[in-house]
Amino acid sequence: MEKRSYDIETLPYHCKKIAQQVGIDNLFKVSEAVGGEYLYIPKKSNLLKYFRQGWIREDRAAGMTLEQIAEKHDISVDTVRRTLRR
Repeated sequence: MEKRSYDIETLPYHCKKIAQQVGIDNLFKVSEAVGGEYLYIPKKSNLLKYFRQGWIREDRAAGMTLEQIAEKHDISVDTVRRTLRR
């Protein structure tokens, strides 16, 4: 079976942006996984918030103070408290 070539420039704008970053093969994988559904991809800073919640819990379990955690993650002590209450 012959390998086809794909011209990314023929894709719609939003698909082209994804293909330029992750490659056409990975775009096909995403399409197979969620094709036809609405897909919202948050900004990187918002994605990192989800990971930061786990990092904050790990830091607290390791014995860090609220102030140390806040400084490490460049957030307020109140934000650390709110995260640990969830």
